[in-house]
Amino acid sequence: MSLSIRPLTPDDAEAYGQLRLAGLKADARAFASDYAAEAKLTVTDHRKTLDANRMVGAFDGDTLVGSVGYFVPRHASMAHRGHVWGMIVAKSHRGQGIGRSVLSALVEDAKAQNLRQLHLGVGAYNVAAIHLYKRLGFCTYGTEPRALHIGDEDIDEHLMVLFLDKEDR
Repeated sequence: MSLSIRPLTPDDAEAYGQLRLAGLKADARAFASDYAAEAKLTVTDHRKTLDANRMVGAFDGDTLVGSVGYFVPRHASMAHRGHVWGMIVAKSHRGQGIGRSVLSALVEDAKAQNLRQLHLGVGAYNVAAIHLYKRLGFCTYGTEPRALHIGDEDIDEHLMVLFLDKEDR
């Protein structure tokens, strides 16, 4: 495996859309969106997403096998924090440290942007993801009950934060 990590650009839109659909098929509970809605999105839609967010991708050769992103709220009072979303690792590439690699690169990007903290929500059932986030320094500060309702299942989400400045809480 020849793995490279780099920022995603609008030119990666088609590959990103394919990875996202594969992620939804593999674990629909991990996403607020659903497969049917995502399947209707066009390459242009994905270009807009990649243009509007800071995204990092992992490539095995020329194939996108992992991604994660964050956005910064527009309000000045919240511009010190980023919201992590869309962590995806291709099923065929799980367990190889790709999630850690893309998230570590994202954290470094957030620091370079002078953000003070990163927030995320993760399904309480998703033990592997929670473990990854904790290994990278995220801590849980609450649980949102029934954050998602998918099919007949209510999914609680753990709310996590990583402080990027020296004022760790």
